[in-house]
Amino acid sequence: MAHTNLDVLCLDAEHAPFDRADLDTCVLAAKSQQMPVVIRVPNTENSTLLNALDLGADGIVLPHILNAEHARRVVKKCFYGPDGRGYAGSTRFVKLYN
Repeated sequence: MAHTNLDVLCLDAEHAPFDRADLDTCVLAAKSQQMPVVIRVPNTENSTLLNALDLGADGIVLPHILNAEHARRVVKKCFYGPDGRGYAGSTRFVKLYN
């Protein structure tokens, strides 16, 4: 899929049987072709969000958002800095393209 003319790949970890290793492999394959990739996560738990982002996803698709305030709270978990998530030096991916 990374060799196609798609603008972005979306890995559906909510409805498909992706585990962390599968997601890691797919993100790595997409990044090898400079294909942006987002992950549809199965829930909005901190560990789920952080795993998807630490794998190198360019973004995440959030399920089951109830309202704007809920969306703000969940999105805030995804950012570093004041009241956001802490620093994780283990992320191996950097932006490889402009």
